[in-house]
Amino acid sequence: MHVPMRTCVGCRHVRPQAELLRTRCQSGMPVPALRPTAPVSALGPTPSGPGPKDRIGRSAYLCPSRSCLVQAVRRGGFARTFQAGPVTADVDLLWAALSESVNRESDLMQRSGPGRVHRLQSLAAALNASGRGA
Repeated sequence: MHVPMRTCVGCRHVRPQAELLRTRCQSGMPVPALRPTAPVSALGPTPSGPGPKDRIGRSAYLCPSRSCLVQAVRRGGFARTFQAGPVTADVDLLWAALSESVNRESDLMQRSGPGRVHRLQSLAAALNASGRGA
């Protein structure tokens, strides 16, 4: 079975995509990217591609560790990945948004069935543990 691998923009380690947090660029700032609930093709065609601009494009992946977020901001990992000119990121705001995003998605998944929650719970635990240490 093939497991998609991605590189963390902070520490540059390659990990399975399911173990990383996904961000996208919005107005020159990285923001949490929620996984679409419908396939992109179901959102309808547009002149620029298969779906709305905020659903497609480049994504930056990040370990659920505050130190990786700090490294990504300090080393320009988001700007390098998004290739969108200068990218500004407030570490505290982005960390809070990522934590809220994971917690919200975890709550929704718990309502839909207990078997789908394990990955999000491990991400939430890593976010909480890393947030206390930094």
